[in-house]
Parts: sequence; C-alpha cells; structure tokens
Amino acid sequence: LVKTFDLMAASFERAASDEPLPSRLPERGAPTLTLYTHGSAWDLSSVDPLCMAVEKFFELSKIEFTTVACNNPALSPSGKLPLIRCANDKLVTVTGFDEVRHLCKEILKDGPSLDSFLSAAMTAEAAAYECLIETAIGNALTYETWCESQNFNTIALPYLSSTRHAFPLDHIVAWMHRISSRRLITRGPVVQSPTQVYSKAEQAMIALVDKLGGQLFLFGDRPCSTDLFAYAYLKCVFHYPLSTEILLKQLQLRPKLIQFINRIDALKPEDVGKG
Repeated sequence: LVKTFDLMAASFERAASDEPLPSRLPERGAPTLTLYTHGSAWDLSSVDPLCMAVEKFFELSKIEFTTVACNNPALSPSGKLPLIRCANDKLVTVTGFDEVRHLCKEILKDGPSLDSFLSAAMTAEAAAYECLIETAIGNALTYETWCESQNFNTIALPYLSSTRHAFPLDHIVAWMHRISSRRLITRGPVVQSPTQVYSKAEQAMIALVDKLGGQLFLFGDRPCSTDLFAYAYLKCVFHYPLSTEILLKQLQLRPKLIQFINRIDALKPEDVGKG
C-alpha cells in the first residue's frame, strides 16, 4: 500500500508540473550553470539542506551560476532537487555531494578547490561524516518536520500549499510524503522508534563537536565541502520554525556548532584557502 502511495505521489507531482525546464542554452555571457532548488524561507537561502550546501559550494568555489527556485522536484529527471543545468545543456541530478564535486572539478580543471588540501585518509573520513550527517541529522529533521503532527499541520503542509500545489493536491502530496518519510525512517532498513531517531541525531551532533575540537572547521583551519554539508543541515535545524523544537534544543546545548554555522555564514570566496 505504501509503495502504491509513493507512485501516486510521484504521478501527482509530475501531472501538476506545468513549468518545464528551459530547452534553450543560456545566452552568451550568462552564468555557466543554472541551479534549480527548493526556494527560500525562514531566513534560509533554501529550505532544503542539500540545495543550500550546493549553493554555498558554488559561491565559495567562485563558480558562476544562477539559482532558480522552482520548488518542484518533479521537474528533475530523478524526481529530486537540486538539479544542475550546464551550459552545454547537460543535466546533473544531485543525490549527494560527489556529483557536485565532480562537476566542480571539471569546471575548475587543475585549479585549486575547496578540498585540494585533503589527503586520501581525510577524504574518506569526510565521506563518513557526510553519511552520518545525512542519515542521522537529516532523517531526524525530516521526521520532526513531516511526522510530528503539530509541525506537519502548521509548517510542512502550509509551506507546500504556498509554494507548489493548490488544494486538494497539496494535501494529497503532503500525506504521501509523510507516509513515505515515516516508513523510510522508522521501518527500514532498521526498525527504530522516534526516540531512537532523535538520539542518533544528538549523537551525530556530539561527534561533530568532538571533531571540531579547537579547530575552526572539521579538518583544520580551512573549510572543505564537508563543512558546507554539515553547515546546511545544522542551519536548517536552527532556523526551521518547528514548535516541537526537539533538534533545536539539542543544537542549542552545543554552542560550538552554532558558532560553526555563523563562521560558515561569514565566509567569502576570498577567504577560502587561508589558514
């Protein structure tokens, strides 16, 4: 039944999508990349952590791009945002940061990148931290937003209605997403209770605090792409106006992570590479 709901939700999303991706190449002199994202709200450049992380990555990498807040994952071939359209009309679907790193490497050629100072061992460790952030903090944030009733009714559903769909499609898609999120997070691949979901997020925050230690960033005094990944998820926790405040209270107990968010916020492209 749940699988049927997922298929229905995807069909509804695509049926409602009357805003196709541009078919023409950018005009000469226009930005090389077009980044399609979930839009801004609650003092966030995007309400989606991955979209926000990619934006920050391009900005600090000095890669010219323009952002289109399409708010509709049905526009993407993968059914997910962000989506990147290159100047040669190539579409890059982003399911993780590896696709973004590879694209940036192609664009920058042999020039310096955010991750150029990382050793092979550090790169492997960074990948492990990204997995931890996404599966622990990311899943808990999704659960608190979509599966806690007061947040679903006052935040998730109204936001979906205002940015993507009119009634009754907004309610149908929202409920499909809620059911899918609950199934994915609490019933598979490992069965876990909501308490366990939030506990894993707190343990991930503790791990990030321990990793930072006395450093400015996760791997020393220079930021890398994994810092931006962590920053985006933590900033969403800090700014989502969730009445339950479960994750927010966990974050507020760790001022070092809030200082980390502010430090990334203040970064400018010319600051990258220093330290």
